[in-house]
Amino acid sequence: MANRLGNVAMRKAAPSPLAVAAVAAARPLAGLTQAATLAWDEEWVVRGAAGACPAVFGKTANELRGRPLGEFFERPESLADAIHFGTARPVKLHGGILVRLEAGPCPGGAVGIIRRQTGDELDLTRLVSALGHEMRNAFASVLLAVQSLTRNGEVASERGRRRLVVAERELRRIECVLRGLQEVGRAPVGRPIDASPERLVADAFTSLGPEPGGPRVELVAPEAEGEPAFLDPARVRLALEEMIRHGIRAVASGGRVEVSVERRPGELALVVTATGPDAVQPSSGVEVEGGKTLGLAVAEGVARAHGGHLESEGVEGGCRLTLVLPQRAARN
Repeated sequence: MANRLGNVAMRKAAPSPLAVAAVAAARPLAGLTQAATLAWDEEWVVRGAAGACPAVFGKTANELRGRPLGEFFERPESLADAIHFGTARPVKLHGGILVRLEAGPCPGGAVGIIRRQTGDELDLTRLVSALGHEMRNAFASVLLAVQSLTRNGEVASERGRRRLVVAERELRRIECVLRGLQEVGRAPVGRPIDASPERLVADAFTSLGPEPGGPRVELVAPEAEGEPAFLDPARVRLALEEMIRHGIRAVASGGRVEVSVERRPGELALVVTATGPDAVQPSSGVEVEGGKTLGLAVAEGVARAHGGHLESEGVEGGCRLTLVLPQRAARN
């Protein structure tokens, strides 16, 4: 179309929906120097970029557009997990640089916020992880010594043997706390796989050690094994251990702790129900001297890492904790 001067007016092409999505996601990040946004299509090609791209990727937004995600991320498939679970997840750029990614679907593809961790965050992560690792090494030697005394019958009296059982049980509780400490400082998350929830329950019971609830608490696990679920086995087992320990504390004076697995539409529920005559009612976290225990904080963190949540409620004669984990649709 000609204007008054006879020149042809050039109409600027409208930006693609993905480019608009990248800009919109970047608006709340204005002023942040370590965060950028990307929008990519179903072929995993960047179609929009905004924010502090040079600080995060070492490239401008224009240099990122039209490039496949595989040029920037070590494992592009980890982005699919972030989209599905809907939570911030640590991922690595080429060169080993660790960033946090929050992503979600949008028309024609997906959009994600990529944030580089600051030096303080990285230092704290390394410190907590190293502390947990060193403490577990020393702890493992003590546990091995106690187990050796038990197996070899080196303690003659019945009272002494009972004390060894209590010692091993408490040492395993400390081991779980130390693994929880490492979980707090854990950076990369394992890629979820198909695993049996019922087997994880059995493994969690084994990890609790001998007579975890004492003679007055009955522990009940699922009898039959069902279809596998999509999850991170090590982290979910840790969460189960903490939930079972919470149930045992709730009915310490006597009762029953039962773990069940519920396969609901689009999600998996791992349920720990504790009932007894003197059972306590949990809050959103177990209150011990006015604070939430590391155990349930870890369980909640595991739930969030999977895009799920931890439910706590009172039931008749006891309490219930439910770990809810979203599940992908059936895959070929």
